[in-house]
Amino acid sequence: MNSEWRVIVMKLRKVTSVGLIAGLCFSAITGLAAGTQFADPSAVISIGGATGTEAAGRVRVDATAGASIMITPDQNYGPLSYPERDGRRVPDNLKPDSPATARVVIRGERTDFGLNTNTSKNGTAVGAGAKAKGNYAAAFGNKAAVKAEDGLSLGHGASVTADNSVALGAGSIADTVNTVSVGSDKGVRKITHVADGTVAFGSNDVVTGNQLYALTQQVTELRKENEALRQALEALKNGK
Repeated sequence: MNSEWRVIVMKLRKVTSVGLIAGLCFSAITGLAAGTQFADPSAVISIGGATGTEAAGRVRVDATAGASIMITPDQNYGPLSYPERDGRRVPDNLKPDSPATARVVIRGERTDFGLNTNTSKNGTAVGAGAKAKGNYAAAFGNKAAVKAEDGLSLGHGASVTADNSVALGAGSIADTVNTVSVGSDKGVRKITHVADGTVAFGSNDVVTGNQLYALTQQVTELRKENEALRQALEALKNGK
């Protein structure tokens, strides 16, 4: 570790003495630049030129351009803790007149990354328009959405509306409790490169095409043996 990184690490360690103003803020345009600092300058890191604000025990940096980041362990999830946008308060940390740029909000148990993301207080949404509105829900991908508890959607437009279910791939829909979906009524997918499952009483493994083929071969052989036996019995019956 070089001397510069040692200095940074030492400064970060000092954060606990001021509670991070309960927040660590970044605002980046194209690289590192001097930014406004709050409280103890040695304990707060600002990246990017911006106008900073301090409120409700946290620091927020509103970027004039590019993306911005707000990290705060605030426990106040009420609407008043959010900035106002178009007459309503939303968990956003961009200036009202900022261009359509990505954002990052890490707040308590919630994580938002991307433009127009929306989560529950313990959800995770990554990607423009991603929504994770159920408890402990997670949505990854442009317009991915979860409206159920413990749901996971992965892919553009993937949707979960049933608890503890997973939607994998663009456009996939999981609308039945405790299921994994890889498609929808409008489009299906194959699952490939799956290992042979265990065929036994009580097994919950998936049976592969290879195992089904082996079973059909066994059935074919059994049919041949049965036909041979039938012919032999017929010959005995006719005294041949």
